[in-house]
Amino acid sequence: MFITFYRVLKTAFKNFWRNSWLSLATIGIMIITLLIISSLVIINVIADSALLSLQDKIDISVYFNLNTSEQEILKTKTELLNLPEIKDIEYISREQAVVNFTEKHKGNNLLLESLAELDENPLEATLNIKAQQASMYSAILTFLDQKYSSIISKVRADKNVIEKFNNITGTLRKTGFILSAIFAVLAVLITFNTIRLAIYTYKREVEIMRLVGASNWYIRWPFIIEGILYGIFGVWICVLILYLVVRFISPKIIVFLPEMNLLSYFHSHLWLIIGMQLLIAIGLGVTSSFIAIRRYLKV
Repeated sequence: MFITFYRVLKTAFKNFWRNSWLSLATIGIMIITLLIISSLVIINVIADSALLSLQDKIDISVYFNLNTSEQEILKTKTELLNLPEIKDIEYISREQAVVNFTEKHKGNNLLLESLAELDENPLEATLNIKAQQASMYSAILTFLDQKYSSIISKVRADKNVIEKFNNITGTLRKTGFILSAIFAVLAVLITFNTIRLAIYTYKREVEIMRLVGASNWYIRWPFIIEGILYGIFGVWICVLILYLVVRFISPKIIVFLPEMNLLSYFHSHLWLIIGMQLLIAIGLGVTSSFIAIRRYLKV
C-alpha cells in the first residue's frame, strides 16, 4: 500500500516538474484567483468595521420650532425611544445649544458678540437620534415627517453617507465576484490543459501499465494528485503574499479605523483562511484533473 502510494506520488511530482513552465502558469493563475477571493473577504471585514464606525458617528438631528415647549420635546423623545428602530436619543436644550455654540466658535469674537446682542436666544432645541441600523434611518425620517412635522423646523440627516458607502462596497464586492469567477474558470482551463499535456506525455507509460495489469485508479491517481499539487503550492504562495500585503496596509487602516486591526484579524483567522483557500484551490485542481482524465485518459 505504502509502495503504491509512493509510486503514485513520485509520478505526480515527475509530471509536475516535467512541464515546469505550464506548472508555473497554472500556479500563477491559481494564486491570482485565490488573492481575488481573499481580497473579497478582506473588503467585507473592513467594510463591516467601517460601517459600524460610521453608524456610531452619524445621526439624525431634529430641530424644533422656537415656540415648542421643552415638555413637548421631552414627550416626543419618550415616544421616539419606544420605536424599535431607535438606539439612542440625545436632547440638547436651547440653553445647552448656546453653550455648545459658544464653545465651538470661541475664537470668533465677532460672532459671539453678535449672539450676545440679540434679545432672544435664536438657537433651537435639538434631538440627536441614532438608529439601531443604518437601513432604519429612512423609516425614522418618514415617521418624524408624518407625526411631528408641525413642531419641527428642520431635520438634518447623514444617512446619505452610509448609502454612498454601501454603494461603493457593493460595487467592489460585485467586481470581486465577477473577477473571481473569471479567474476560477481560467484556473480550471489552464490546469485542464496542463493535465491533458501530462496525459499525452505519459501515453506510452499508460499503455505499458495497462498491459501489465495496473488498475484504472492506479493510472488515474498521479494526474489527480498533480491537480491537487497545483492547488497546494498556489495556497502557500498566496498566503505568504496575503500576509505581506496585510502587514503593509494594516497600520494605514488603523489610522482611519482604530478598532480595525487587520493584522490581528489575519493571525486569529489564519487557519480558517488557509482552510478556505485549500478547499477552493484543491477543488479547482481536482475538477480540472477529472475533466481531463475523463476526456483524454481511456482506461
